[in-house]
Amino acid sequence: YAYFFDDNLIQATDGGFVKNPQTGNVEGVYVTNSFDPANNYDAQQYVTAAYGMVELPLSRKLRAIVGARMEQTIVRLKTFDTLVALMNFPFLDGEQDLLKETDILPSLNLNYDLTERMKLRLAYTRTLARPTFREVAPFASFDVDGGFLFIGNPNLERTLVDNVDFRWEFYPKPSEMISLSAFYKDFTNPIERTFNPQAPNTVLTFSNVAQASLYGAEVEVRKDLSFLGQFLSDFSLGANFSYVISETDIEADELALIRSLDPEAEGTREMFGQAPWVVNGLLSYKNEGGTQANLSFNMVGPRITVVTRGASPDYYQQPLPLMNFNVSQTFGNGFAVKASANNLLNGKYRETAEYKGEEYSIIQYELGRTFSLGLSYNLSK
Repeated sequence: YAYFFDDNLIQATDGGFVKNPQTGNVEGVYVTNSFDPANNYDAQQYVTAAYGMVELPLSRKLRAIVGARMEQTIVRLKTFDTLVALMNFPFLDGEQDLLKETDILPSLNLNYDLTERMKLRLAYTRTLARPTFREVAPFASFDVDGGFLFIGNPNLERTLVDNVDFRWEFYPKPSEMISLSAFYKDFTNPIERTFNPQAPNTVLTFSNVAQASLYGAEVEVRKDLSFLGQFLSDFSLGANFSYVISETDIEADELALIRSLDPEAEGTREMFGQAPWVVNGLLSYKNEGGTQANLSFNMVGPRITVVTRGASPDYYQQPLPLMNFNVSQTFGNGFAVKASANNLLNGKYRETAEYKGEEYSIIQYELGRTFSLGLSYNLSK
């Protein structure tokens, strides 16, 4: 507890606090220790890696870059609890390695110079995504925004991703670029956030699905604005747009339940967390006097935030327009002043579910605007 009065003025328990009935109205805030070993753990992640690469000039215009990365991952966890967690996960008795994998991640890049200012790139890479401590630790944490209780899954596997990208690039000037690209990704054991089928609907957990894939296209443009007049020579404009189609199979037992209510239901759905489109914009200013400013815009299409089980509709985060402004000024003596204003549009964060053509709001709130001002000094000046 923490307060400004005598210990004897309160009568408290580990589960909360009560005032001593003999003291009358004693002003102040009384805090007691509600430490719960079942919701606490000690965890470490160890990553050992090695990388090799060779660049091969196959012709005057064609280059190949071949490489591979070896990664060994160990995720280790020890519970503070001596009973509750061990009843549900007896293999956690003592310190245990929840994840121990060694992966070889190859890469191949082919670069072809069509002209001095135009290039073609083809790439294949294998990457991985590890579960976070929150996702893998079988202990509870509370999400204030949604009111959900999260419990991790110690049986999670890491996700392997095979990536193929084809890209055309054109550089009208060193500071300008136009690019078109197509891409494909195949996921093994992607992680999803879902309701725990053995718990009330307010309890969320994490699980692997066997496979998922996506493909799409992207266009990107970066252009300085000097062509509009000399007074705009310090300004540049950038934008990109991505369109994505993703797919993952619905598990057979879940699909059977869904089709018992809707015989025409599809056997696939979008990937968890993957939006069908993304748009970004950036207006930049930079001069020789040390002034830099950026106005950025970002908006992401609707994406699944919670995968439900059975015939219940999945939860989707709806598009949220975000606009941020940053400005900085450096001085010759090593000082710099920076200011930022984030979420200027103050859009609403919304999660919804659709049932029989009707949209229902699950979570909705305003993020609020944030402002900051900072002063820094570069010691190397």
